Amino acid sequence: MGLSFTGLDLGLSGGALNPTNARSEVRVQDGGLEVVRAEFAIPGFDGTLAHNFGGRGRSVTCSLALLVDGLPTLTQIEEDIEEAMKAGEGTLELSTGRSFSRAILAQWRPGPSWETIRQAGDLNGWITRDDVLIFRVFEG
Repeated sequence: MGLSFTGLDLGLSGGALNPTNARSEVRVQDGGLEVVRAEFAIPGFDGTLAHNFGGRGRSVTCSLALLVDGLPTLTQIEEDIEEAMKAGEGTLELSTGRSFSRAILAQWRPGPSWETIRQAGDLNGWITRDDVLIFRVFEG
């Protein structure tokens, strides 16, 4: 599964994870909707009173298992992620066909980088890293 966010393409049409210089995996988990709700009990009365204050939106977590051909490619992916964070609100599109027009890239957790140990084959010198991107969506 892939996703794209305004200015950042992760697996839908090549984009930042272009197959010629990266062999990466994108996993997306839709966190579902959250509602802000307050409940309280009044002493002497049975039951509780509740009030819904509205929706908080949803979180969409994107786990990236990056495998790139070297530091220039990794640097380009990092710059694309940073630009998407600076851009603010944008459109988030999932490869399932769902699209959310009011979303932000709220958090980026880059993992440690490791140069691949494989000495044989075409992966010598490639870099692996596991990153997590968390988007906040402000609509259903």
